[in-house]
Amino acid sequence: MKKIFFTLALFGALNLAQAKTELVVSYAYPWFKDLHEKLKEDFEKQNPDIEIRFLAPAQNYEEQSARLLREKMINKLPDVSFNSYSYYLHW
Repeated sequence: MKKIFFTLALFGALNLAQAKTELVVSYAYPWFKDLHEKLKEDFEKQNPDIEIRFLAPAQNYEEQSARLLREKMINKLPDVSFNSYSYYLHW
């Protein structure tokens, strides 16, 4: 019985070890798409166990900030968000 349990536990652990990690990334301005796609490609080559998923880009930093505030309220923030530091200095 112990052997069967150990074998099942081992197979379960192997399945978990093969699962990819997904990082959700948010950014503003659609014209940065090509840059972000290139960075994603290079990153995923160096880190095959991590997958990057981009959210649709916000049209500007104001929309990006509003989106992040809404996502924070419902506990759905992206893992990474590109924001303009200089934009927040004007607030």
